[in-house]
Amino acid sequence: MRVALVVTVGALCLAAPASSAAVDPSRLVLRASDVPTGFRLESSGVLTNAGESSRVPALASLYRSTRRMTGYHAAFETADGSRGPAIQSRSDVFRNAAGAHRYLVALDREMRRAGIAGLTRTAPRIGSEGRVFAGAAVGSAYTLVFWRVGRAVGAVGGIDVPKARTVALARRQQLRMERALG
Repeated sequence: MRVALVVTVGALCLAAPASSAAVDPSRLVLRASDVPTGFRLESSGVLTNAGESSRVPALASLYRSTRRMTGYHAAFETADGSRGPAIQSRSDVFRNAAGAHRYLVALDREMRRAGIAGLTRTAPRIGSEGRVFAGAAVGSAYTLVFWRVGRAVGAVGGIDVPKARTVALARRQQLRMERALG
C-alpha cells in the first residue's frame, strides 16, 4: 500500500511540470479582431512537430535541439479574396526560454543567409529579443517580425502591409502572448 502511494505521488510530481508547461498555442496568435478592417481569417491551425518536419525535413533536428513543443498559425487575407495584402501570425512554444532563444537565433541566421537583395534587418523593442526583416520582391513589399517572450517565439509577417502596421500587429500579438504565458 505504501509503495503504491509513493509511486502515485511520484507520478504526480513528474506530471506537474509537463501540465504546467501546457499552453493553448491558439491564444498566442492574432485574432480577426486584431487585424485591420478589410481582412478576414483565411486559415489557422496547430503546427505539430511531425507535420512541420514532414513538409520541411530540416526542421526535425531544429525542433529536437530547441525542444519545441507545438505551434499555431493564423493567416489573414483581404475580405474580398483578391490577391492583395496578407498578414501571417505564428507562435511556437518550447520547453524553456533557452530553446526559444536558440530557435530565434536560428531564424535570424537563416534570414541573413537567404541572400535576399535589399533585405534590411533591425532590432525592434519587442519581447525579450526580436528582429524585423523588411524588403521587396516580385512587386510586393514585405515585413517579417519575430521575437521571444519567455519560452515562446512569435512571428508576424505582412505582405503589402506597411512596415509600421506590421510591427504594431506584432506588438498586439506580443500582448496576447504575455497574457497567455503569465
